[in-house]
Amino acid sequence: MECSVEGSVTNWTYRFYKSGNRHYDQIEKTKEHTYTIESVIQSDSGEYGCDSYSADYRQVFGSRNPVTLTVHELFSKPTLTVQPNTILWEGDNVTLKCQSESKVQQTQLRYKFYKDKQSVSQRASESEFRIPSARPETSGSYWCVVGGEGKKTEKKSSERVQVTVRELFTKPTLTVHPSTILWQGDNVTLRCQSESRFQGTPLTYKFYRDEEPVSQRASELEFTISSARPEKSGSYWCEVEEEGKKTEKKTSVRVQVTVRGNRNVTLTLRTEGTPVYIGDKVTMECSVEGSVTDWTYRFYKVVNEHYDQIKAATERTYTIESVIQSDSGGYGCDFYSADYRQALGPSNRVTLTVHELLSKPTLIVHPSTTLREGDAVTLRCQSESQVQQTQLWYKFYRDEESVSQRASESEFRIPSARPETSGSYWCEVEAEGKKIGKKTSERVQVTVKGIPKATLALMRHRDVVYTGDTVAMNCSIDGSFTDWRYQWYRGNVANRGSPIKDVTGQTYTIQSVTQSDSGPYWCEAHRDDPLHHSRPSNAVTLTVKELFTKPTLTVHPSTTLWQEDNVTLRCQSESRFQGTPLTYKFYRDEEPVSQGLSESEFTIPSARPEKSGSYWCEVGEEGKKTEKKTSERVQVTVRESSSVMISFILRASLFLLMLLPVLVVYQMTEGFSCFDCKKARRLYSI
Repeated sequence: MECSVEGSVTNWTYRFYKSGNRHYDQIEKTKEHTYTIESVIQSDSGEYGCDSYSADYRQVFGSRNPVTLTVHELFSKPTLTVQPNTILWEGDNVTLKCQSESKVQQTQLRYKFYKDKQSVSQRASESEFRIPSARPETSGSYWCVVGGEGKKTEKKSSERVQVTVRELFTKPTLTVHPSTILWQGDNVTLRCQSESRFQGTPLTYKFYRDEEPVSQRASELEFTISSARPEKSGSYWCEVEEEGKKTEKKTSVRVQVTVRGNRNVTLTLRTEGTPVYIGDKVTMECSVEGSVTDWTYRFYKVVNEHYDQIKAATERTYTIESVIQSDSGGYGCDFYSADYRQALGPSNRVTLTVHELLSKPTLIVHPSTTLREGDAVTLRCQSESQVQQTQLWYKFYRDEESVSQRASESEFRIPSARPETSGSYWCEVEAEGKKIGKKTSERVQVTVKGIPKATLALMRHRDVVYTGDTVAMNCSIDGSFTDWRYQWYRGNVANRGSPIKDVTGQTYTIQSVTQSDSGPYWCEAHRDDPLHHSRPSNAVTLTVKELFTKPTLTVHPSTTLWQEDNVTLRCQSESRFQGTPLTYKFYRDEEPVSQGLSESEFTIPSARPEKSGSYWCEVGEEGKKTEKKTSERVQVTVRESSSVMISFILRASLFLLMLLPVLVVYQMTEGFSCFDCKKARRLYSI
């Protein structure tokens, strides 16, 4: 644009404006009278004007003619298309096409392609960009830029298109079995693992050591090296590709495999402690340098320099749960592969020495092996442990039967031996936690003799015992022992009854029995040297019958009498044994009124009132200190005679006659004044 002024001006300033929103925006101020846009764009379209002013600002000339600039598109906004699809599989060919329409014939357009923020092509005249074998990392946001050739015009960009390339199979992983460290002769398998993302995609595998292939390309993902040797050591890796396609091959990370020379077989002895005792658990472990699978281990015991196999199994250990002395000796092992092609060994030789844990026990019987029934006997099992703090357990037997539970006590006590307790006794000892190694004592014969029996006999002079009789009982003991001490009892044998004190002799005598002495009696005997006791005797029941009945007191003629009456007391009691003489004694209240008499009657000839009282009688056997029997009490009352009563009545009548006039006067004078009373008394006296 050129801004010109009529006439000649020098050193003036020119300003160029662009019209916008009803006002002019200054776009250039210069000493030049021209304004050039080197490469217009559509936004440069619009109305333009200019003015100029002198250096001293005194003169200003404005533009009278605004001009309009219209800029047309050289080409359209490009569109990016992806062929065959925006979602692809790894190895697919993909073409990006950038489409833009030129508005001017023979205008050469230039294209450039981008992924995310990075260009993927040079600026070129081709509107297509081809990716021959897509990979997952090819995925991204693609777009293109279009510009006119030879023009510094504004470039136009397409919208972004997301392209996704799915991997056909994963990056492989190489694994080595059984281990990356091997021994000479081991078999080793290399496994190349890659996961196909598209079902039915056939993959091929190839294995390498260092840079050299060790297999042909094949569909098997495993490669086996049989009987590896040290020269097979190296850095192994595998390569995977899709069968029949020239897709990018994928390789695994390298894995170092080392093959060592021959390996040693070692037999190790593991014990619970040192030294090894009977009953201990012993484990032998056969180990070999490196790792082996599905091999068979053989364990041997050395007998006279000859190896006797004792176990063959896939476990590398041989355990004796509870050793015995015969397990002592030398041991070794070896092992061989499942196909019998390889064998390793023999191992070193180990020696197992098994010691006794405890000595043979001795059974001691105290106090003696010959006993009496009822004796207490203690069995003591003596055995010495070879290891301090070892807990021993004991068990006792009679003949072939156990008589005790397994216990930590070395003694077993029989509190009261019986004849059936006799037998051949022995004991067994073992250490706690040990399943074998039990030791038994020699047998000891124990004999228990029976207890002598006591026999009780009742000595009496007649068949029936009556009160007052003397009774003797005799306790005899079977056998030849003497110096017995006797204990007498009264009551039932089963509940031991009640002991009779202060009687230790063979005979127990009751001088004058009473009915309360009736009941069962029994005895037993004891001696101190040797200490023995007898069985309880038989029980003898003593039955004491009464000699005479309880007396009855009768009074004749009556229990109520008059003074001077005669009264007879009669004491009646029946004798149970014919010919038994009885004596009678009579009492008034607590005082006797007669001596002991053979007569059963007592007469009071002239009773007086003071003879009144509670009368009773007492009966006993003549000449014996038997229990006396008394009657019930009878009240006897003696009254005064009738002549005395008549005299009393006459005296009482005379007294009443003398008292009568006095009572009459008192009645007559009741209510008079004192003077009148005296007068009346005088009149009455006259």
